Amino acid sequence: MRVQLIFVVASLCVQHSGGADFHVDWQELWVNGAPKALGKELKDIPAIGIRLAAAHENTGAAVIVCPGGGNPVLAIDHEGLQVCNWLNSFGVNAFLLRYRVMGDNYSLETAYLDGLRAVRYVRHRAQEYKVDEKRIGMLGFSAGGSLAWWVARGFDDGGRDALDPVERVSSRPDFAVLAYPAALLYERRGVKAVRQPVGPRSPPMFFFHTDADQSVPAEDILDMYLKLREARISTELHIFGGFGPHGVGLADGEPVLREWTGLAERWMRKGGFLTEKPRVAVSGSVTIDGQPLWGGWVTFSPVESQTEPTVAAIVRPFPKPDGKFTILPEYGPTIGRYRATVYEIAKAMDRIPSISGIRTYRSAGLGMPPLVFEITTGDNVLNLQIVTRAERP
Repeated sequence: MRVQLIFVVASLCVQHSGGADFHVDWQELWVNGAPKALGKELKDIPAIGIRLAAAHENTGAAVIVCPGGGNPVLAIDHEGLQVCNWLNSFGVNAFLLRYRVMGDNYSLETAYLDGLRAVRYVRHRAQEYKVDEKRIGMLGFSAGGSLAWWVARGFDDGGRDALDPVERVSSRPDFAVLAYPAALLYERRGVKAVRQPVGPRSPPMFFFHTDADQSVPAEDILDMYLKLREARISTELHIFGGFGPHGVGLADGEPVLREWTGLAERWMRKGGFLTEKPRVAVSGSVTIDGQPLWGGWVTFSPVESQTEPTVAAIVRPFPKPDGKFTILPEYGPTIGRYRATVYEIAKAMDRIPSISGIRTYRSAGLGMPPLVFEITTGDNVLNLQIVTRAERP
């Protein structure tokens, strides 16, 4: 027996993730026409759509968004405008890149020129857009991820004597987020937009990919990741298993894959790209009831602002259990007020268990105020002495 279900929709509720539909302030990248343009139609005019963060939330960071589309077209909605809205939600200024694609008889090398120009353009007008010229990143999907990869490898410092003032500034992105980039796939087909290898000045990068992607093999992403590791470039890689086709964008409808956006946001925060404050070193020790913390963590969370990085140090019993910890400046907090949390994960390492669960301490003792410290530019040496009401069983 066949059962047919018919649903009648009486009303439709549409929830937007921010901003009015299609409201983008487009600016041409070249006022007098783009190099190698084949015409004067919209498809021949590379441009950036400006989506600035709200003034009271502006972190000063900027990200140039490169939609994918396999190069015949641009997936300008789910890998473009919606991504800009997401970036705006945590104070990042977004610049949506409309680059020339192969479907309009352009080459990937032409798209690469548009990508270089976009970085220069935003950096040249950084003061106007109220962004920090030292915190301009790129975020690309699929073919747009290839574009971001090539720009992050093949940038230059600008031509000092160039007639065009935009061409005088650097095209180096300060960081890059690459979602299922197809760069190596194109290169295997003989297409090489840039032949410059990964080098010591390549920016930090974040990769998102899925194991089930049938268009771009996960091995390609691993290869890119390893190239960066060999060059000692800070890199983070996430390959999700299970369901995950190519071109998921923000993956809002998939409860697991959608977590990649939170990971990317935390990576940007952890990398210090959402703040202009310098990072500093912190060291110290932890004692609990007069005894050094044997094994655990010390985490420092910003009090005033969520754009500052949350940082942590592990406390190990080796070579001796002294409760000491050190956070190097490249991984450290910024100047400001931070709240410390101590996690005790073990009191010994033997065949007999010492504690049944993680013990968390947020103050120096019962009834005491939270562990809050002022982090300064000088030596930050913090000695955390915690007293419990009574020894727990």
